[in-house]
Amino acid sequence: MAEQVQEVLDRMVPALRDLMDKGIFSENEIRAIVTRRRTSEYLLRRRAPRKTDYSRYIEAEENLEKLRSIRNKRSLARKAAKERSDKECKGDGGIEDGTETKKKKKNGSSSIGDASIVQHIHLLFVRAKRKWKQDLSWHLQHAEFAKRSFSFTILGKIYAEALQIHPRNASLWIEAASHEFFGYVASSNSYGMSGGGSIKNARILLQRGLRINPTLKELWLQYFCLELHYIQKLRGRRELLQLGKRTILTDKDKDDADDNDNDAEPNGNGGLSQIEALYEDATLPRVIYKNAIKNIPEDVPFRLAFVECCRRFPKTEVVEGDVMSSVEADFGTLEEAWIARATYIVASGGGGVTEVGFLKGNDGDDDDDDDDDDDEGAESRKRKRVNDNDDDNQTSVETSIIQLLEEATTTVSTSKMYIQSISFLRHHLIQLSQHEDTHNYDDKMMIIANYLPLLLQKSQSKQITTTSPELTILTADVLVELGHPLEAAQSLQRAIKDAASPCRTTARCYIRWAEISQRMELLNQPVAATGITPSNPHRPRMILRRALDVIPLYDGGYYDLLSTLFLHLLTNTTTATSSSKSRNRKSKAQRIAKEEEEISSLFEKLILLHHRRKTPTTTSTPLPTTDSTTGVGLYLPCLSLAYFRHLLFHKGDVHAARRVYRQVLFDSNYVAMGSSSLEEEEVDATLEFYESCIAMENSMGDDEISRGGVGGSVAVRKLYDGVIGFLEGREDIRAADLFRKRKVEDLV
Repeated sequence: MAEQVQEVLDRMVPALRDLMDKGIFSENEIRAIVTRRRTSEYLLRRRAPRKTDYSRYIEAEENLEKLRSIRNKRSLARKAAKERSDKECKGDGGIEDGTETKKKKKNGSSSIGDASIVQHIHLLFVRAKRKWKQDLSWHLQHAEFAKRSFSFTILGKIYAEALQIHPRNASLWIEAASHEFFGYVASSNSYGMSGGGSIKNARILLQRGLRINPTLKELWLQYFCLELHYIQKLRGRRELLQLGKRTILTDKDKDDADDNDNDAEPNGNGGLSQIEALYEDATLPRVIYKNAIKNIPEDVPFRLAFVECCRRFPKTEVVEGDVMSSVEADFGTLEEAWIARATYIVASGGGGVTEVGFLKGNDGDDDDDDDDDDDEGAESRKRKRVNDNDDDNQTSVETSIIQLLEEATTTVSTSKMYIQSISFLRHHLIQLSQHEDTHNYDDKMMIIANYLPLLLQKSQSKQITTTSPELTILTADVLVELGHPLEAAQSLQRAIKDAASPCRTTARCYIRWAEISQRMELLNQPVAATGITPSNPHRPRMILRRALDVIPLYDGGYYDLLSTLFLHLLTNTTTATSSSKSRNRKSKAQRIAKEEEEISSLFEKLILLHHRRKTPTTTSTPLPTTDSTTGVGLYLPCLSLAYFRHLLFHKGDVHAARRVYRQVLFDSNYVAMGSSSLEEEEVDATLEFYESCIAMENSMGDDEISRGGVGGSVAVRKLYDGVIGFLEGREDIRAADLFRKRKVEDLV
């Protein structure tokens, strides 16, 4: 081992001596460099090599190279200043002899020591890659270093070696092709690109990658974008050279074109050459797309990704049309395909991509040069006609959407199709409402708003609504947004009463029905079809109690029903307590006491069933995380905090409030079992609950202890220990330390 290390160090002697002779490093610094390298070489030759040894060795050499570069620049600057001063002393007429000229060239030229450190780092990367061939990180680090050190010849070899070992890695093929075409910019201060510019090499790399990996979507998309980039490069070159459309034609082609003036235009592209037609019609991107869908046929999002790529470039309407035509032809029975077509209508109705600079089209500009003397009246009339046409086109977008969705729901009459169609129209309405200054804003809104009820009636007539809880809830939401809460409640009630409908056992349907009923109660609207008198304020809780008798206990929606009923009773009891009058005080007190007992019973059930919240429901309807009426989260700490504040501030019962937080934080397994699996929102609610409990106990002081209570500093210490243990269970040491400091401050 010693002989091998000494042999490596001996090969470094000429380069180190050169650096010392040039004054870059002193003799003591050279000794320190040799000592460090000897130690590192011994570490690399241990029986079980470590990646950290190679990383530290490479990092030290990179720092050494930075120091050498800085000192070399300073040395050259000092020499240049000295030469200028000597020249000024000799005078402008002084003639330098050949010896001095050769000496200047020798001092300014590079030597063996200048590139030795970079070469040594490359060698270290090569040795590391031989040790760990399957580790992709070494290849990527080596490539980044080659870019920083402008070693572009070595960079190509690095990518080639990495691709031989990792041919299935799409990012490697893309990065190698990107370097071949775009090159590399070393820093923001450097001008232009280093390397790159070869579309031929980039195509070869991506084609090889696709032959090996024909089903890698990212490779197809990047190859597609590469050709679009190249098309824009050709267009930009033509625009910057300020030549005509036929700039690519050679002189021979021009002579042939002049001799054949009466012949048909080539390719039917208005006099364009075959090469120009190749990129003006985006022939290559279209061929790439056709080959891509042959290898990946049954994937709508993959085809739509090509449309997204086209929208990044101007003049790609032909390619977008081909993509959407293939989607329409191949996916006539798929819901996502119809919605994608509707989205494309909206996106293309706005006028396409805004073209700037050399990307701006100049077709037809030659004909406008002869019309410079037109009067302003003619221009204003022309502008008015254009604006009128634009308004009609913008209104026709909504009409086209409605026609397409009508055809979609007729062809594919499924609940999923109706759900996606209604959701798309709602989203489109939201987008229109955010741009109220657009043309024909009112007309667009009315077209969509008038069609939504018709679409809902169509789904109800085919009895699709009652077979899908998601569509039932969506229908009710749309009716409420359109100002028909009575019809929304009726649709929910019909679906729930249907014994064969899955809505009967879906908790979310009952919860939404209760929310709409409560909203109608606040608006004092009669509900004749519900079978409940309009003056009955207990309609929402009756719906929820009925749901608890139907929904099974093991269903995840049962917990949401409990929490919704709990919050409803808690809110109404608080309101009734604050607004109670002397009249009928006894009957109200009895009712409030009965409701308090029910609230307490529901709270105990919530503590026992809090783990059921994450249990999947019988349907795919997403469970809510917040009550839409009260805005309180449905997590157990949120409910506990609401009950805690109700007892403390409205009832003034400190002992009951203390009993609530003990049941949740100390007597149950909520904190112990869920500390590491809680969501961030739930963790924040738990910490807020701890904070409120600590604030209450601090405000009570030691008076509770003097009266025989168990509050005061004893309870504060127990709460602090609980929250610290909770945070340590989540490995949040920083927050736990903050609570430790607060504990010392409060208890002292």
